[in-house]
Amino acid sequence: MKVRLQKKQWAFIGLVLLLVATGYMNYRFNALQGEGQPVAVQGEANATASPGTTPAATDNGTQTTNANVGLNYYTTFRTERSTTREKELSYLDGIIKDEKADAETIKKAQEQKLALVNTMETETTVEGLVKAKGFSECVVTIKDGSVNVVVENEKALTSAQAAQIMEIVRSETGEKSENIKIMPRN
Repeated sequence: MKVRLQKKQWAFIGLVLLLVATGYMNYRFNALQGEGQPVAVQGEANATASPGTTPAATDNGTQTTNANVGLNYYTTFRTERSTTREKELSYLDGIIKDEKADAETIKKAQEQKLALVNTMETETTVEGLVKAKGFSECVVTIKDGSVNVVVENEKALTSAQAAQIMEIVRSETGEKSENIKIMPRN
């Protein structure tokens, strides 16, 4: 007896496999961070405590502090973000320079490129302003309708610190408080 699967069944199987792959990638990403749940401050200033600083093992068996791991996190994040943005800009440049592309496609690519450059500039500005408030490291990501801020801090964020960061992000991005997520990394 042969079992024949219909289109809907294949689509369902594909979605299940995609869900499993996404769960696995999420697990691996969180395992690479090597820390418990990050503290999230959403909306106004609500903070929860997170575990203290512990040593982290390196590939050669020695130990390093979370401060070194944290700084490596920021460097890696910025490098990956920069690489991704360079690819996006290169792709958009290719569309803009393509002689076969119609005028509307070129216009959309130019608008997307301008929006991406503006986003990059705003992220850099917010990062600099947050660092100016005394945080040793900070990364910011801006997407349509949301802003994520990860700051290096030895302890859980105080309400005053969260409010400072929130005000900077709101004034520079125009985003509402409920769309801003602040996560201290300690």
